[in-house]
Amino acid sequence: MSGYGPFWHRPDLRPGFETALAHARAWHAEHGHLAVPRGTRHDGYPLGAWLFSQRNRAKQRARASLPPSPHLAELATIDPWWNPPWDTAWHCNYHRALNHIAAGKPFDPTARVPAPSTVLGTWITRACLQYRLLHPGQQRLLNAIGITTQTASHWPHSTRPGPTPRPSATPAHGPANTATSARRSRRSTTASPSANGSTGNENSRRSAAPPPPPSRR
Repeated sequence: MSGYGPFWHRPDLRPGFETALAHARAWHAEHGHLAVPRGTRHDGYPLGAWLFSQRNRAKQRARASLPPSPHLAELATIDPWWNPPWDTAWHCNYHRALNHIAAGKPFDPTARVPAPSTVLGTWITRACLQYRLLHPGQQRLLNAIGITTQTASHWPHSTRPGPTPRPSATPAHGPANTATSARRSRRSTTASPSANGSTGNENSRRSAAPPPPPSRR
């Protein structure tokens, strides 16, 4: 279990953790969350990669049935949802919605505002359509911005149009189709070769020609 041991007991590693923690506090003060994308750098410090590593450590401890380490508890004091049981991208969009509301911009999920064609509107659409499948913590966060079970019930099961049905391979019955079939039948009969290799048109022309004159002896 030494691999899971608390590295903050080592004096040579604690200053590095304090540096990372200072960047985490500064980021949270500016953005209100620690759902930092993995490639994000804060003042040159790889904060996104560091938080990604801390989340992995937390998962390792949970799989090993170990209690949360004190240094992870320090991150939780900055942001209780620093390591949410859902995708961090979802959390980023949630704070995008918070900032949108705080800026006084129109926000009415029932009326599809913002529009589903926008980044925030797309997230709201998915949140409403998948509301009953979300983690209880996600539902509580959504409730705080006015997206509730009742709000989600106003949304259809899917906002995408269904596929256009393909035309049936069996021709429909009707006067027009009957006439078309008759014309095709006549053309087929006329163009079909007879036993002597002549077509029906050639046979009709031969039968209509006058008989040859009688031979003179």
